[in-house]
This record gives sequence, structure tokens and C-alpha cells, in this order.
Amino acid sequence: REFENFFKAEKFARACLLDARAKAEAREKMAALISKKAGFSEGAANFLKLLARRGRFEYFAKTLRRYAEELDRRRSVLRASVAAASRLSDAQVKALANALSKATGKKAALETREDAALLAGVVVRAGSRVYDASLRTQIRRLAERMAERETSGQPTPAYVAHRDWKAKG
Repeated sequence: REFENFFKAEKFARACLLDARAKAEAREKMAALISKKAGFSEGAANFLKLLARRGRFEYFAKTLRRYAEELDRRRSVLRASVAAASRLSDAQVKALANALSKATGKKAALETREDAALLAGVVVRAGSRVYDASLRTQIRRLAERMAERETSGQPTPAYVAHRDWKAKG
């Protein structure tokens, strides 16, 4: 991901490496410069230069992602994104990571972001699983249940409470 962000920022380098009309030597030199600037290992730098030389640089980012996924799998790491209504403290992030690790049996690596639309709570996306503990979703589910009761003819709990309160008064 760091490389992808770096590569997006370096527009000239990206144009050079992706331009099939550029000479192979020029693409390879640009790949060497990028590798040095990014601090790549010798093996990664050589792979990048090979892709550049052969005009196949567009596969580098995808290859890096697949390599990172395989590395995570071998190390038993689960990457998860956490959206929270407000900024989470370090202790909260650690508690979420511990809970997710305990639930999955893998080491959780969390990426957090704020989403005020959640109102309160968090939404955790880990692989194909979503754990939604947001107030927004709880309100939506409550509204759905109330709508179901209204269409089924059963009085809603709010109506029953109001009716009972009115009967007392």
C-alpha cells in the first residue's frame, strides 16, 4: 500500500514506467531510482527493473498485493478495517484487535478511520465478514421491526407504552 501511494504521487515516474513507447533502458533506470528512493530490497528492486524492462510494470502493484496477502496468510495475520463514529483511543484499538484475534485465532492488524455517519459505535470489516455495532444500524433495524409490526397488525411497543400511559392519566 505504501508503494501504491508512493507511485500515485510520482506522476512522472508512473508515466515513464507505463509508457510502452519509452525505451526499456529508460524504464529500467526509472525503476532503479524508485527502488532506491522507496528503500526496496535487492530482490524487489531487481523484480521491479525486470518488469519495467519487459514493459510489464502494470503488474507490479498487483503482485505486491498478492505477495502481502500470502505473507499475511503464512504469518496468520488478519487485516481488518475499522470505521468508528469518532476517533478511537489506542486502548480501544488494542481491545478491538484482541477481541478479533480471539474470535478468529489470527493476529489482527487494524486500519482505523472515522465515519460520523455511524452516529456511535464501530463497523469492522475483516475479510468477507462484517461486524456492525453502529448506532446507525441499530436504529435502522429498529425501524424495520416497527414497520413489520405495523403491517402485521400487532401494536408496536411504543404504541402500547403510550396507550398504557394515557390510560393511567
